Amino acid sequence: MSKTVLFTNDVETTSILNHKLSDRTAEYVLKEGMPRLLEMYAKYNVRGTFFFTGHIAKLYPDVVRLVQPYGHEIGSHGLTHEFSQAFDILPLKTQIEHLKKSKSILEDICGENVISFRAPAARVNNNIVTALIESGFLIDSSISSQRLDMFFSFGSLKNSIG
Repeated sequence: MSKTVLFTNDVETTSILNHKLSDRTAEYVLKEGMPRLLEMYAKYNVRGTFFFTGHIAKLYPDVVRLVQPYGHEIGSHGLTHEFSQAFDILPLKTQIEHLKKSKSILEDICGENVISFRAPAARVNNNIVTALIESGFLIDSSISSQRLDMFFSFGSLKNSIG
């Protein structure tokens, strides 16, 4: 009997423990978190999508490169998790610029076409579909049927399209 499970991972500079953005978190992700996760996935033959913010990718391009030999997909998690850059408050033009820049950063690092996107904190508005199409994305993983992060996300209490 074959089973299918979808695994996705958001890779960013957000410290859940401290509930804030910190570039120091990126170093921890590169040196400790990512190697452990990749080792566990390899042990169980798991493949998934890793959604990287452009910010962490620029800080530590090797964190993106670590994932590739394992056959995981590289996806965009926008440029940053900064509250002021959330997709539910950005106008369409800014969303497109933001998406194109994050896509370019990742593609320059990994040398592959990046087609999948997940909005930071799953915060989007009605412009997101147009912005994604205009930016060359084919898959959006921003909206989920349930929230698993509960109060750890800026968007968890007010997560609606509108």
